[in-house]
Amino acid sequence: MRNVLNRIFSSKAFYIVFSVIVAIVLWVFVEITENQVQSVIIPDIPVVFVGDEVLRDRGYFVSSQSPQTVRITFDASRAAAATLSGSEGEFMVQIDVSRITPPHERAFSTLAAYEVIYPEGFDQNQVTITSQSVERISLFIDILTSRQIRVEAPYTGGTASDEFIVESTIVEPSIITVHGPGDMISRISSARVRIPHENISMTVVDDLPFVILDDDGEELELEPEEFSQLFFSSNDMPIDAIRVTVPVSMTKLVPLSVEIMPGAGASRDNINITYNPTEVQLSGDPDILRALNSIELGTIDLTRFELSTTEQLPIIIPNDIINESGQTQATVLIEVRGLEIDYYSVENLHTINAPPNYDVVLITQSVDPRVRGRREDLDILAELMLEGGQNIRVVADLTDLGPGTTRLPSSRVRIFIDGVDVDIGAVGDYRVSVRITED
Repeated sequence: MRNVLNRIFSSKAFYIVFSVIVAIVLWVFVEITENQVQSVIIPDIPVVFVGDEVLRDRGYFVSSQSPQTVRITFDASRAAAATLSGSEGEFMVQIDVSRITPPHERAFSTLAAYEVIYPEGFDQNQVTITSQSVERISLFIDILTSRQIRVEAPYTGGTASDEFIVESTIVEPSIITVHGPGDMISRISSARVRIPHENISMTVVDDLPFVILDDDGEELELEPEEFSQLFFSSNDMPIDAIRVTVPVSMTKLVPLSVEIMPGAGASRDNINITYNPTEVQLSGDPDILRALNSIELGTIDLTRFELSTTEQLPIIIPNDIINESGQTQATVLIEVRGLEIDYYSVENLHTINAPPNYDVVLITQSVDPRVRGRREDLDILAELMLEGGQNIRVVADLTDLGPGTTRLPSSRVRIFIDGVDVDIGAVGDYRVSVRITED
């Protein structure tokens, strides 16, 4: 018998048959246990509404409901029950209030059926609802009252330093509409945004929540259930936050300056410049003002005057910057130090760039240049001129001129001093008249 059993247990056929039997037993066990129906209770399923905007368009809203949650019992297989138990927070029951037809101009109560909303991806055919704590939800539908209220957003948090100033806060939207029960709406006067910033040094833009205030400017104390009956809109769109801009400007004293074009012995080293005013108070974008170290009034050519000049120059500030001082012009006095003026009458006149095939006649025969420089340098030129030199030369530029008599502007007339290796030059403006005729 032992030999027979050994031959059976050691044979390949035995192991095949034994494996099949074990697999069948396991399959039957899994089928029995997995398909066993279990009862699953999901408590506190929240009630949600859809279509409430349609109800509001009709002039009504849901002011209260009972109960707030629903308890549902399901029959499900072991696998489905495990899925349900792990998805309690994802269940909800939904009421489509757009299907409710209100009576004419009065509040009312109604019983509404609800639909169970299962977790996303869950096959509801795997379960059967066996009981519900309520079959219908009791709703109280109230008449909707609306009122427009202003929104304020005072900023009191201060700035990082005295060089910054806070402009008026910008609130968008500045007027909102609150909707809800009439008795509650009558207690609401305005809305306020709390700005959670301090010691700012740049413009702040935030979307912030708001609170509602009563007629005394105090925050209206409402229970969560009461507040849930209110909703807010702007331009017929729901709104739950206000865009608040707190503009921050920088203030800065900025000095005035001019660009100097040297010549005729004068440069920035031997002139005095006096400004009135010397600086202006500006405010504006901190990034712009930090980079602004002076305001350039313009360029002054030192060859355009003898020993002093007074200029009235506009104060031009960058865009989006405010001139808090209010001054739009500056007086600039420039005085030349250590130089003198000599006066000459010169007949050494020439033209350049005359038009081809035309005759040019200089109507002006003499020009009286004024030469500026140090006294010792001017004396060198004076000796050369006394000896009959032609060291001072007047040149008129005829570029692009046509036939006719023309008095050339000073920009086309240059005074040259030849043969003198010292720092002197003519100052002032000179004009020359010419006649151009066909050859």
